[in-house]
Amino acid sequence: MITFLSLLVLPAFAQDDDDWFEDEEVETEKTERIDEDDAIDAEEDPDDEEWSFDDEEAFDDGDGDFFRDDEEQDVTVELGQPGQDSAAIYRDARAANMKLDAEDELQAWERYREQYPATLFASQIDARVDELGDSVYGQRIGEGFGPEEDAMRQEINFAQPLLLESIDPRTKLRIGFELGLPNYLAGHLDLEWQVLREFSVHGGYHKRYSGGNLEAGGKYALVKSKRTNTLVTGLLDFHYNTNPGFPALRPQIGVGKRFDGVVEGLDVAVVGGGDFEFRTQGVQIRTIGGANATLRASDNVAVFFETSTNLKHILWDEGTFAFNLITFGFRFFPGEQLDLPMQAALAADVPYSQQYWGYHYGAVQGDFAYFPLD
Repeated sequence: MITFLSLLVLPAFAQDDDDWFEDEEVETEKTERIDEDDAIDAEEDPDDEEWSFDDEEAFDDGDGDFFRDDEEQDVTVELGQPGQDSAAIYRDARAANMKLDAEDELQAWERYREQYPATLFASQIDARVDELGDSVYGQRIGEGFGPEEDAMRQEINFAQPLLLESIDPRTKLRIGFELGLPNYLAGHLDLEWQVLREFSVHGGYHKRYSGGNLEAGGKYALVKSKRTNTLVTGLLDFHYNTNPGFPALRPQIGVGKRFDGVVEGLDVAVVGGGDFEFRTQGVQIRTIGGANATLRASDNVAVFFETSTNLKHILWDEGTFAFNLITFGFRFFPGEQLDLPMQAALAADVPYSQQYWGYHYGAVQGDFAYFPLD
């Protein structure tokens, strides 16, 4: 009987020794994993506003390495800061900017950096800006221009007209005179300040055909391209005529182009608009404008030809009031040798079409301009 019971019990423990200890290891491993999970659950959740990523995998949107920053490995950033973008904002901007030509894309990234100064993608944007700058201009500007900046930031230094309004927003002080026969005398003093490369404001005094005027206004270059040497500028001035007294608004638009590829040193500009005078008897509208062509004959001298138009009561049956001039003269650049940013002009004005108006029979005109920031 005892022998029979032994035969029944022994098979129950007849397992391989390795299997026995393996089961113990499995049970121990399960216990350890459960303990680790409990420990993780017991920890406080990480702050959603702070995160880190490994540089090799961050923000990979399928375009390869564009979002990588090989100079840094582990990057920790604070999200939700003022002036900070996101991956979605950056991707949308990149997709839109890639549809632009090189110079416009440069300007678009500059505006992006102004809007998002704390961008998470500064290194990628800087690399793209450098690439675009090198491809368009093949150079960087450093010495003589303060901090290094893209060649797109260079000023065009477009030719300054004499009777017409300048369409190039630049900081300058300008003083001028006009002396006509038999007894016409006019002059102006104006200070213009460049707030941005494309935008400037100005103020001063200008003696015009209607009388002395206190003037203030601004100009904004919708297009100011060094690569194409093109300007498209909107101008808006407020002025108050002192004798007789009335306020007025003078909106204009101008287009300018430098034709270096055709004639070296040739600048051509056309500007036009209206002068809305709010007089006691009602609003009177003047049509104003003209064109200027300036040819830089040498480093120190340029010759220019200019026309100016001044019309009123265009639809009157009695006829239009008109006083239109042709101006021919020279512009001098003594600062080229004196190393001073200044220029001066001297010209003759001749009426070529006038009706009801006759302010003078001809005049001598000149100006002096100083560009303190050049």
